[in-house]
Amino acid sequence: METMDSEEKTDLESMKPEELASLEKIRKSIRKGALGYGSVLATDRIMKELKEIYKSDGCKTGVYTVAINNDNLYVWDVYLKKVDPDSPLMHDIMKLAAPAPKHIHLAINFSASFPF
Repeated sequence: METMDSEEKTDLESMKPEELASLEKIRKSIRKGALGYGSVLATDRIMKELKEIYKSDGCKTGVYTVAINNDNLYVWDVYLKKVDPDSPLMHDIMKLAAPAPKHIHLAINFSASFPF
């Protein structure tokens, strides 16, 4: 049985319930071998990155959210919800879409050999 050190417990306590549920669902899929895609190294690395993102200030304050698409750890939906109004990105958005959209959706697909 795996045990957590105090840093891991603190990390988990700082995450939202839905983020913890998402991570637990992925962990169960990995244990069952249900992912069926990618190497152990890639899966571990992506899980590490996802945990770091969930713990980040940007995620906690609602600047962006990250969701796993169809329970596939290798496909993320990222929603950028706050953009600096003086940034070049916001100026481009305002030229293309008025009024400004509620969020910007980014679809991220990781290769089976991530991070290489």
